[in-house]
Amino acid sequence: MNKPRILWTDDEIDLLRAHIIFLESKGYEVETANNGLDAVEK
Repeated sequence: MNKPRILWTDDEIDLLRAHIIFLESKGYEVETANNGLDAVEK
């Protein structure tokens, strides 16, 4: 079964590391992007 996926877009992704770790521990696959253009490409 596939994990639910989240694309988190924020220009300060490093500050949100704890949130990402929490979501991953709950079974989510979290991918990050630093800006909208990068998010659209992903």
